[in-house]
Amino acid sequence: MSLIVFSRMMSMIYYMFAVSYLYCRLLAPRKNIPHIFWVCCLMMIADPVVVFIDYEKTMYFHWICIMLPLIFLFRDSVYKRIICYITIYFTMMFCELMGFLLSCSILSLASGKIQVPNDLDGPQSLVALVCIIFAGTLVLRFLTPSLKKILLYVENSSVFLIGAPILFCTILHPPMEINQQPPYVAIPAYLFCYLFLHLGFQRIHSMEMLRQQREHQKTLMEKQLSYSRELEKEYQELRKWNHDIANHFLALSFLLESEKYQECETYITRLLEESHSE
Repeated sequence: MSLIVFSRMMSMIYYMFAVSYLYCRLLAPRKNIPHIFWVCCLMMIADPVVVFIDYEKTMYFHWICIMLPLIFLFRDSVYKRIICYITIYFTMMFCELMGFLLSCSILSLASGKIQVPNDLDGPQSLVALVCIIFAGTLVLRFLTPSLKKILLYVENSSVFLIGAPILFCTILHPPMEINQQPPYVAIPAYLFCYLFLHLGFQRIHSMEMLRQQREHQKTLMEKQLSYSRELEKEYQELRKWNHDIANHFLALSFLLESEKYQECETYITRLLEESHSE
């Protein structure tokens, strides 16, 4: 086994664990399935094995393989699972991009010439593997809470605008690799995909701003309700105090009319002592 094949196989194993982690964090598993994380990994175990056959010709299988847990292991709606798949696709692509940028930067500084992912030899591919794992772990650590929010407000048009370019690129990339077409051939198609992605993420951003605005309005309404309850409580206490004062005046008036001056003085003294004790 060459180091290049080994590094690719290990990267597939890492992605298998990363995708299983995201599934378990973003979706709700079926209640009768214990150890859902390891079951996800087991269902995708064929992915790193297929690397031994032909990495370039099995890229379709890779993206089909990670769909298996979505179909059989989780009880969320089909709509939410589709959104989750698209989200994970982008996350994994971003992790790989960050890993390659980091590894190529390190190798370029070490060799004194620019290195690109397609030109890496065996030892360099191991460096790329370590960088992908390192960058991917950091990305997943800080990005997962945001991914949970994305699943809350992405709707049909956003799914189409983002999902269509992903599907198109997934279908287009393997034939280009097999036929060894130069990258600039796909530039018009990628620009068209970028337009769709831009519109999709712009729509998601607008919906996020709307969600934040609604949360802010909800917070203001809760504060106003709390303030109204406090006013109502103070009003009830004031009414009670007024009622007590009226009773005291009535008692004093009765004592004065009865010329019971000593009892009246005692009553006033007791009221003053009670007010000071409070």
